[in-house]
Amino acid sequence: MDGGDRLSALPNDVLHLILLRLRSAEAAARTSVLARRWRHVWATLPELRFRMDVSLAAHAAPALRRLEVSTDADDPAASTAALRLAAPRVAGELSFCIWPRWDDAPEEDDGPAPVRRPGVVKLPCFEKATELWLILGLLGVSLPKSGVFAQLTALAFRDVRFTGRCDLGAVVSSKRCPVLQKLQVHDSQDLYNLTIFSESLLHIELSDLHGGMGRLMIVAPLLRVLDVRHCFYWRTYRSHSLVRDQPYAAVFTPALEDLIWVDAYDPTMVQFGGVERLRKLMGRSQYLMEAITMLPAIEVMSLELSKRGHAFGQCVFHLLRMSTGIRKLKLALRGGLKDSEERISVLSTWFQGHQADARCSASCICNRPQAWKTEDLFLDSLQEVEISGFRGSEHELAFLKRRFGWAAILKTFTMHLHLDLTVSDDLCKELLSLATPETDVKIYFYRDDDVHARPAWVLYTPEE
Repeated sequence: MDGGDRLSALPNDVLHLILLRLRSAEAAARTSVLARRWRHVWATLPELRFRMDVSLAAHAAPALRRLEVSTDADDPAASTAALRLAAPRVAGELSFCIWPRWDDAPEEDDGPAPVRRPGVVKLPCFEKATELWLILGLLGVSLPKSGVFAQLTALAFRDVRFTGRCDLGAVVSSKRCPVLQKLQVHDSQDLYNLTIFSESLLHIELSDLHGGMGRLMIVAPLLRVLDVRHCFYWRTYRSHSLVRDQPYAAVFTPALEDLIWVDAYDPTMVQFGGVERLRKLMGRSQYLMEAITMLPAIEVMSLELSKRGHAFGQCVFHLLRMSTGIRKLKLALRGGLKDSEERISVLSTWFQGHQADARCSASCICNRPQAWKTEDLFLDSLQEVEISGFRGSEHELAFLKRRFGWAAILKTFTMHLHLDLTVSDDLCKELLSLATPETDVKIYFYRDDDVHARPAWVLYTPEE
C-alpha cells in the first residue's frame, strides 16, 4: 500500500457518512486532529447529535436535516440560546431533550414524580423544521407570539410545564402551523385550556396532563385519530379540593375514525359532533358508545367488550341496528382491562364500566331501558357468529337467545367458553338447543390440568 492517505482523499459526502455513524458530534469533532483535511469536515455534517456543552456555533453547515440535543442542566437561558441558534438552520427534525429530575419520595401510590423546575425556556419559531420533539424536564415553556411554522408536520411535547403566557392552541392552529399533521402532548403540566382550529391535523394525542385540563375545543375537518387519556381526570378525580370541576369539551371532526377517550366523561359536558365515520372507540364510560350514530357499510363487525360486571346488550344492540347487513359478528367478552387490544377489524369497540367499580349506580346504563329485550332486529345476511370469553351469566344467555332470533339464516356458530369456566353439560346443552338444525354449532372449552401435558382448546362433544 502506498504511503498516501487514501481515506482523506474521499469526497466530503462519503466522509460525512462515516462520521454520522459515530452518532455523536463530540466524537466527530475529535476527528479534526487526524489531519488538516479532517479539520472542518465534522462542521459541515447535515445531522448533529450533541450535549449542550458542545457549541452549535462551531458548526458551519447552513442547513441541518436532523439535530439532536440533550442535557440534564437546569439552565433555561442556555437552552433558549441553543434553540435560537438552531431555529434558522434546522430544515428537518429537531429533538431537544432536557432530562427530568426525579423526586425519590413517592407521590401517594404513584411512585417517584418528576420535579418541577423554575425558569422558562423560550421557544423560537422554526420556519423550516418539519418535526419538533421537545422534552423539557418540567421547565416552563414560552411559545412564540408571531411567526409561521411553515413546514412543520409533527410537534410533540413531553415533561413540559405550560406557563400562563403560553397559548398552545393559537400556535398549532392553521394560521401558524398550516401543514401540521400530528400533535402530541404527554406527561405535562398546567395546560388548562386548549382550542384548536386546524385544516391539516390528522392525529392528536393528549395524555397525563397533570393539574387537569378544564376546556378542550377542536375543529379539525381532516382529523382521523383523537386520543385523550387522563387529562380532565386530574381535575375531576385527583383534585384535593372538595369542589370538582366539570370538564367541558367540544369536538367537531367529521373525518374521525379512531376515538380513544380514557378520561372523565359526562355526555352533557363532553360533546362530539360529526363523528359518523368512527371505526374504533375506546373509553371508560358506558355513554361514550352513544357518540356513534352511524356506521359505514360493513360486512364483518368485531367487538371487544370489557364488561366489568355491567350489562352489554344495549351497546351491542345499538351498533347492530346500524349495521343490519353484516355477514359475520365476532364478539369478545372481557372481564377487565388487562386483555390485549391488538385486534382491530372493520370495527373495534371497547366498552368499559365506571372506572374500576363494577357495582351499578342509579345512573348506570344497566338500569336504563333495554331496547334489545323488546325490539326486533332483522339480520338477514348474518351467517357466522363467533363469541369468546362466555361465562354463561343470566345476562349473556338472555342476550344470546335474542340474537339467535334476529338471524334467519345463521350457518355457523362458534363459542369459546371463558378460560376459568369448567365445562358444564347443562350449559353446553342449553347453548346447543338455541340453534336451529341448519346451524353448525361448535363449543370449545379450555383444558389445563395435571393429566394432559399441554393446555388446549377442546371441542365439546355431548354424551350419548
